[in-house]
Amino acid sequence: MDKLVSRLGAETRLPPPADPHICAGTLLSREQYLHDVERLGYVDGRLTTASTMTPDDVAVWTEAIPARQAEAEGEETVAHTGAGLGTMVAGHPSTP
Repeated sequence: MDKLVSRLGAETRLPPPADPHICAGTLLSREQYLHDVERLGYVDGRLTTASTMTPDDVAVWTEAIPARQAEAEGEETVAHTGAGLGTMVAGHPSTP
């Protein structure tokens, strides 16, 4: 036990390892931080020791994002412009 405590003490005095640019935001939101992971090259926090997710788990969880499902199915996205102001369907305004 003394040996383990000694090793722990030595490890905690060392500087942290080089920052591999881990995005921990994906641990909180599966969608909000995807830009950081997919476009900026950050490591997905769900694939680190902070999580027990596997790459397959991450893929399934990410594919389940409603917007991604709509894209995959080719559905049009409807954006609401506000109450009483109409809607925007596939880039064309319409009235309610």
